[in-house]
Amino acid sequence: MLNWLAKLLLTSTAIAPVLLSYAWVAYRAGEARQALVLVVLVVVFVVISLGVLHYAKTQLERISFTATSVNAADPGVTWHVAMRPSKRKTLKTAGSPWVK
Repeated sequence: MLNWLAKLLLTSTAIAPVLLSYAWVAYRAGEARQALVLVVLVVVFVVISLGVLHYAKTQLERISFTATSVNAADPGVTWHVAMRPSKRKTLKTAGSPWVK
């Protein structure tokens, strides 16, 4: 299992896309220096993320398991994704919001 520092580093890399967006906004606003700092920070976060993933792949133990049952975490959302009709409107499910 990963220690707390590795988990913190891996989860902190989730802000990289947000920082990239801020860098674009800063660049468009004429703040090229701030945009460059943010892009460098994004690159650092990506490198850290790749390093943690590589470490996890090579150093952590592998555990195999078989799933006996799978339940949806949110059945309402899963129903909408699973029951989305095709463009031909061939789905004829009672109560479907897409079939009129």
